[in-house]
Amino acid sequence: MTGEEFVDLDAIERYCRDHPDYHCDLPTEQVLNLIRMAKMRDREPSPILADVQAELKRAMKKFGAFHDAHHGKAIIEEEFDELWDEIKLKKPSVLVMRKEAVQLAAMAVRFIQDVCDRQQTGVDWSTQVDGNPHP
Repeated sequence: MTGEEFVDLDAIERYCRDHPDYHCDLPTEQVLNLIRMAKMRDREPSPILADVQAELKRAMKKFGAFHDAHHGKAIIEEEFDELWDEIKLKKPSVLVMRKEAVQLAAMAVRFIQDVCDRQQTGVDWSTQVDGNPHP
């Protein structure tokens, strides 16, 4: 393949579901998991960033701003540990790993907003209204 060919992952997925008795080197469920992973990989980053932004907004409503760099580091470390706990499982869930990775990314953005940008600019992004920061 030259990289220019189009692979219809949906068609392959339908075929696997419609022909569970088809024999190949991989079990049907493993093929379907590979298809799901390929679909996730091929997505443009914008849906991922949208998920991170939604998680960031949710966390900002639920929790206060990071008090300082040490507080932010502790939260990021906690999110990383939750992702790592899932990774270490014998059969980690791709969906759980994705959820934890989104939370980790959101907390990294929150660190930039609450710690780095606030210290540089004096703007407290946790008090923003309608997307506009208020010092």
